Amino acid sequence: MSIIPKNHCCNIYNSIMLQIAPADLLLQGLHFINIPAFGKSEKYLDETFKKHFGATPDVLAQQWIDIQKICFEMEKSEKSKRGLKRFLLTHHFLFCKPKNRRVLACRFNVCENYCTGEHLWKWVRRIQALKVLRIRWMAHLDDPNEASFILVLDGTDFKAWEERNHPTLP
Repeated sequence: MSIIPKNHCCNIYNSIMLQIAPADLLLQGLHFINIPAFGKSEKYLDETFKKHFGATPDVLAQQWIDIQKICFEMEKSEKSKRGLKRFLLTHHFLFCKPKNRRVLACRFNVCENYCTGEHLWKWVRRIQALKVLRIRWMAHLDDPNEASFILVLDGTDFKAWEERNHPTLP
């Protein structure tokens, strides 16, 4: 099993775009944070990746492709392994909320300057720009005759037990 992924580049909108498979992203992400993958089960690797980056490799691989499509100001060097590292560093920052920039810099073995200020917030804004592609309002919810209720539940930060036999809802 290779630590360094086999990347694939394609030409989209007259610029180079780095594509990476979810399995390769998993290995590359763990490599960036110095967690060896050799001899570990696939389940362990998936859980470890999600604990550090807050999402599965499938989700982050698609986000990486989407960011390159919508962020036209990205330089060629940012659509490379270096940019991928900053993308994952930012996800780690957003998910784990490290205590200070030294903790983040040590985790990714980068200069502290990359973990603060414009270097970091540029990638935060790029991830934020994905909401246009990923958050959708379902049109049928605007129908006044449609039964509706609001429920916010992610199941990550707390456990929730759903009622199985509600008297009025199917």
